[in-house]
Amino acid sequence: MADSNEFICPGETIAISRAVHLARLAAYYGPCATCNRRHETGSGFVDPPVSRLTHLSGSSERPASIRADGIELQPDGVRAAYQNVITRQVAVRWGFQFGQLVWKEQNRSEVESRSVVVGYDERPESPEIAAGIAQGLMIACLDVLDIGRVTKPAWRAVVSEQQAAGGVLITGSGRGPLATGFDFCEADGVPWSSLQEIADSIEHVNLEQRPSRASGNVRHLIGQQQYLDSLKLWYHAIRPLKIVFASSDNSLLDTARLVFAGLPCELIVEQLPVRHRRLSDATDADVARVGEIVRQQEGSLGWIVDPDGERAGLITERGEPATAVGLARLLVMVSLLNSPLSPVVVESALLPHLSTQIFDLGGRCLDGGKGPNEIVTTMRRVEANLGLLVDHRCWLVGATPICDALATLGIVAQGLSLKDWTCSQAILG
Repeated sequence: MADSNEFICPGETIAISRAVHLARLAAYYGPCATCNRRHETGSGFVDPPVSRLTHLSGSSERPASIRADGIELQPDGVRAAYQNVITRQVAVRWGFQFGQLVWKEQNRSEVESRSVVVGYDERPESPEIAAGIAQGLMIACLDVLDIGRVTKPAWRAVVSEQQAAGGVLITGSGRGPLATGFDFCEADGVPWSSLQEIADSIEHVNLEQRPSRASGNVRHLIGQQQYLDSLKLWYHAIRPLKIVFASSDNSLLDTARLVFAGLPCELIVEQLPVRHRRLSDATDADVARVGEIVRQQEGSLGWIVDPDGERAGLITERGEPATAVGLARLLVMVSLLNSPLSPVVVESALLPHLSTQIFDLGGRCLDGGKGPNEIVTTMRRVEANLGLLVDHRCWLVGATPICDALATLGIVAQGLSLKDWTCSQAILG
């Protein structure tokens, strides 16, 4: 038995020191979620990792599946500690196995695209992991479209615009600064539906079993301007507003500045630290900070965007955070005013909170199931313009389905402009 000052992680036999134990907790190391000693964090954490690990298993955010190898499965990707779990070599295997499934999918659909779009976030280790993914894809005989550092919504847009077979984004969004991971999407930017299939077969990957003799190639691509043009389509009929836009991702802050250039709005940009945030919790340090700025600047609203560029928290003119239900109510109102005949697709967990309001507004509310893939599938089937998830994500339909916090902000701004409402009034409908 290990000394009381040593720790043994679930699934391991070698004891580690308290310092390594704390480092793994800080990186949200997967096995920590089931460790009996995960509460032993000391007093050095501003946001105790155990709160995040507990949050994953019992909150409105869907529980994650943590594998024995420390990989945490999410609805559209994986997360784990950089170097502790995910290395460049591990990335090669995941890239190769994703490539194998792309070949399988393309053979079924008879589409000739053999390219995969690869991008990465601004974390220092992301280019290294992206190189591993690209190597695995090329071994799988696929071409790689390298778009460099990019936001998640922009990455999805490029996948769709280039008519690629799929995409991989290297990102640790939603986790601490020591985490990394991959998000996967299908040909039109929608989350990959068979992620579990990759995870189940990753241990048995054989890099020699290639679908073709010819290796893939790498091509570099920049598609920022097209993405910006598509975003601006969501910003019309907007009155002058003062908006506090906050994120820990510099790319998102820069994109927001470009989107608002020329609009009749004042944009106040606030850089946040890299950490997990509870977007509906007024006691969260970053939520409280943005709320105070909104009050001091007499802003119209605050908008906190997670590094994934998809999840966003709304802060009212009073400096108070809106719940996911409150934000959804505002978006429903705008959607039904613009397209009264289009149904609204709602994740099952949100359905009891919105169905009455949607009915009162003369709209139709449909149960979209659970997770982004089911939501988008339902939206396509019923030709809906709006899909809402319980974790502050919103899917919109333009040329293709998109999940983009900057596009969603445009809808929020429209809502505030329709009747010259305050943010608090608009949430109540």
